[in-house]
Amino acid sequence: MKNKIYALSVLMTLFYSCSNNKSTGYVSSSNSFDLSRNKAIKDSVHKDSVVKDSVAKLEESKVIDDIKFGITKIDYDKRVERFYKKSEKPYYSITKKYIGDYEYSLINGLFDNNKLYYVYVNGASINYEKYKSELLDQVQFLNLMLQKKYGKNKYGDGPPEWHKTEKGYNYLAYGWEIGKKSIEIRVSNNGIYYTCDLKIYLPDIERAVDVRENNKIIKKADSTKDIL
Repeated sequence: MKNKIYALSVLMTLFYSCSNNKSTGYVSSSNSFDLSRNKAIKDSVHKDSVVKDSVAKLEESKVIDDIKFGITKIDYDKRVERFYKKSEKPYYSITKKYIGDYEYSLINGLFDNNKLYYVYVNGASINYEKYKSELLDQVQFLNLMLQKKYGKNKYGDGPPEWHKTEKGYNYLAYGWEIGKKSIEIRVSNNGIYYTCDLKIYLPDIERAVDVRENNKIIKKADSTKDIL
C-alpha cells in the first residue's frame, strides 16, 4: 500500500512539474511577443519623429517661394518683386495677386540686424457683407493648403464671428509650429472691410526684438523724467 501511495505521489509530482514548465514556456513566449511589439512601436515612433524633425529642419527657414528667413533687406525686396510678378493674374483691366485661390495685396517684412525674421501677407479687402462667404472661403482655403503640408493646426479655433470683432484688431484663426517657424492665419477688421492675412515668423526673434524695444522705451522715459 505504501509503495502504491509513493508511486502515485511521484507521478503527481512529475505531472505538476511538466504542467508548470508548459505554463512557464507559454508566459515566456507571450512576454517575448510583447517585447517585440513594444520595440516595433518605439522604433516606429522614433522613425516618425526623425522624419518630422527632418521636414521641420528643411521647412523652418522657408517663408514663401524663394523668400527665406535671414536674407537681407535688399535681397528680400528683389525676391518679393519676383514673386509679385509670378502670382499676378489678369482681372478685366487690372491684375490681382494670388497664392492658389487665396487673393492677397501686399507682403511686408521686418528685419533684425538686417536679417528677415517676420513676414505679414495682407489679404484682399472684403466687405463685411461678404464675410460669411468670400472671407471665410479665403480662410478655409489657406487652412486646407497648410493642413495638407503640415497636418492639423497646433492652435487656434477658427475665424471669429464678424460682429464679435473690433476695428483695428486682427484675430487668430489657425496656427502651426514648424521647427523654429510659426505660421498663422489671421482675420483683420479694418472697418467695413475685412482681410484674411498670413503671418509667417520666427517667434523667438520676435520676442527678443519686443523685449529690446520695450527696454529702449523704458530707458528713454527714465532719462527724460526730470524734464517734467
